[in-house]
Amino acid sequence: MKTWRSLLPLFFALGITALSIAELFSVGSGYAIRQLIWVGAGLLAFGFFYKAISPLTLRRGAEIIYWVSVIMLVAVLFLGGPGARRWFSLGFMQFQPSEIAKLAALLVISKTLETRPPETGRVLAGVGYAFVAFALIFVEPDLATAGAIIALSTSLLIGSGVRLPLLLVLYAPLFAAISSFWLWSFISLVIGVFLLSRLMKMGWGYTLGLTTLVIGVGLATPLIWNGALKEYQRKRIIAFFAPQAHSTKAGWQALQARVAIGSGGLFGKGYRKGTQKGLEFLPEAHTDFIFAAVGEEFGFLGCAAILGLFALLLWSLVRAAFFTEDPYLGNLIVGATTIIFYHASFNLLSVLGLFPVAGLPLPFASYGGSHLIMEFSLLGIVAASVEEEMRRRAY
Repeated sequence: MKTWRSLLPLFFALGITALSIAELFSVGSGYAIRQLIWVGAGLLAFGFFYKAISPLTLRRGAEIIYWVSVIMLVAVLFLGGPGARRWFSLGFMQFQPSEIAKLAALLVISKTLETRPPETGRVLAGVGYAFVAFALIFVEPDLATAGAIIALSTSLLIGSGVRLPLLLVLYAPLFAAISSFWLWSFISLVIGVFLLSRLMKMGWGYTLGLTTLVIGVGLATPLIWNGALKEYQRKRIIAFFAPQAHSTKAGWQALQARVAIGSGGLFGKGYRKGTQKGLEFLPEAHTDFIFAAVGEEFGFLGCAAILGLFALLLWSLVRAAFFTEDPYLGNLIVGATTIIFYHASFNLLSVLGLFPVAGLPLPFASYGGSHLIMEFSLLGIVAASVEEEMRRRAY
């Protein structure tokens, strides 16, 4: 694997960025110029993680980086801006500690799960790291970004070869929370978990403990729905199932995004000729809904170009993961791939009306500094990990 191939993900990401900047000039030249500055900062971050600091150095400092990010997550709850406490205002930009937390969680969980398969103690430690970051981001509140931590930890657990019983402990409560709103689905899940545990010849202590956990989560979920989730979060989920009924409220964003994409046709309305965006029917055309803005002006071909570049980006990342034999380096690449895939898939599904509006930026495309710098940092870590693997094979 030649050196230039370790940079393939960067090339595809820059292709996505170039298309998005062209669209941002259509939305407003001010957005595009500021985005170019953030791209420059992102490339500096890429270079730092690619050449200035090795993955092995990051491994040694993983715990320190993680706990610094935790302190920042706690601080933003008390010092952040009004409303949703997610940002520090630095004057020239809004800084999100949750972006640092994703990177820090990647480093520390990758290190924790580097043995194959990891011991139970390491698995529990990895889950603990993920839970602390998830909980602090969740209470900001930022449910969608918190979900990235769950996706990250899950992919690393599966990739590390964690045994099925432990995965059951992790996943069964999630399914219990989802099914708790439908009585017979919940009852079926409880019975299924009990029977599966017995068929796997797990001990009675494990079986009863897991079943009790599922029941407890199922009973607590409705309380959390009514007590912990903010009204706008509940509205977004409800609007997903009936956006037309909420067309002037929470469903407005998803509905107008679909109108924009559908009206673009095959070739689009033409550059700077989008009416949904131009008349401001399409909200946040420069951030979360930039894909819809591209669809309106460049049509199916523009959307296909972005989707194709994302497919190539993910292919190059998966290819790098398979190339890497070292467990820690492999974990870094798998985790980086998961974060990018999670953000891209949830953003695109939200825009297409296939998932509740998540409020997640489209990687390398949406306007914004914090997420763009983090994403290029991930690619820098991937490139450095691939080259570290090549150096090891050379000796």
